Amino acid sequence: MTSDAPKALGQSLLQKSLRKFRRDKFGMAALAVVAVFGLIALGVKAGLFCTLDQATTPVGDQFVKPFAAYERRLPDGTRAKAVSVFGTDIQGRDVFTKLVYSIKQAFAIGLIVSVLSVLVGVVLGCISGYFGGIVDDALLWVYTAINSVPFILWIISISYAFGRGFTGVVVALACTFWVGVYFNVRSEVHRLKEMEFVLASESYGASKWSIIFRDIVPNLTHLIFVFLSLDFIAAVKNEVLLSFLGLGIAGEPSWGVMIANARLDLLAGKWWEVTGATVLLFILVMAFNMLTDALQDAFDPKKVG
Repeated sequence: MTSDAPKALGQSLLQKSLRKFRRDKFGMAALAVVAVFGLIALGVKAGLFCTLDQATTPVGDQFVKPFAAYERRLPDGTRAKAVSVFGTDIQGRDVFTKLVYSIKQAFAIGLIVSVLSVLVGVVLGCISGYFGGIVDDALLWVYTAINSVPFILWIISISYAFGRGFTGVVVALACTFWVGVYFNVRSEVHRLKEMEFVLASESYGASKWSIIFRDIVPNLTHLIFVFLSLDFIAAVKNEVLLSFLGLGIAGEPSWGVMIANARLDLLAGKWWEVTGATVLLFILVMAFNMLTDALQDAFDPKKVG
């Protein structure tokens, strides 16, 4: 037996999961990519760089190609020679600045929607799965009613109700994403409440809420991480869809708005705005998918040794 064995035996489930996650090279690489995007989003939110004025103010002629020399408009009205990083759009706005600013939009939508939907889905799923009875029947009826209508119709309807903008996108996505989380958590809680450790807690007289939050929820950690990641990805991608339909963010740059506004420019050979937004979207989604797989493997109680 190695010297690390006694130490491992004394570790909690969380410590063992974190140790296993740190050994996953692909998971750590994905976490690093997500962290870089997150730091950029925080920098934009704090106003350290790429403010809204910079992202929406023309800086040169329209459709300047990437890495091309052009005369950049300065805030005082004068012009100075500069080299474009990723070109300009049809209004002469710097595409690179818009791309960086849109990272903040993607993270804000992804984080708020994923946290809200997972929080509601986990709480309702635990209540429904553990208590059963009329509570389970009522929540399951709500799930069936919402799930009987295509999600895109719910999203469009709620977006119309709240109007175009950041709030409308967040409310529309959060109000639909919790349903999938709820049903999966409910099924898992149905299985867990028959396990010996739950039955032992019940025999000791522990309260139902104590059993839910102390015994059942820790065993849902791997699902919670997975759903947070999946809902984050889905929120970012659905913002692109809503923007394409004209129901997304208004008045501010986002990857969805950039793709929607520049899709016709692509036919004219002006590829850089659509390409930049698509590439960043792909990198973030791919990184979160890899991170999801790593977290699911590391925090699944059945796989942690």
